[in-house]
Amino acid sequence: MAPDFSVEGKVVLITGGAGGIGGAFACAFADAGAQVLATDLREPAKPHDHECIAFEKLDVCDGEAIDKLAERTKRLDVVIHCAGKLWRWEEYKIPVFQAVLDIHLVAAMRLANAFRPHLAASKGCIINIASM
Repeated sequence: MAPDFSVEGKVVLITGGAGGIGGAFACAFADAGAQVLATDLREPAKPHDHECIAFEKLDVCDGEAIDKLAERTKRLDVVIHCAGKLWRWEEYKIPVFQAVLDIHLVAAMRLANAFRPHLAASKGCIINIASM
């Protein structure tokens, strides 16, 4: 029996979902029948054309905000952590390096901890997108 890779009816949370790779993930999952919550620090420059994509502002460095979102979330099947920031030629500076780690690495752990019960209940998954 082949595995079922369908996301029809699944609930997906995408950080960094206002544009770029995260926005593309949001559209792809919506096109495949998933209900998507795209989050980001900023609103999308162009609203998503899909009715099944909701948007909410979220700072992935704010553990309390993530916990509050988890409390309001009834069901979740997939978390895609795609939020990121690139500081070209600045990442060697310690404060910038710490900020990069917080957004890309520590936030992944915040999300995993906050949404663990949801994903355990749905036998869901976490997808972390890394930067170079």
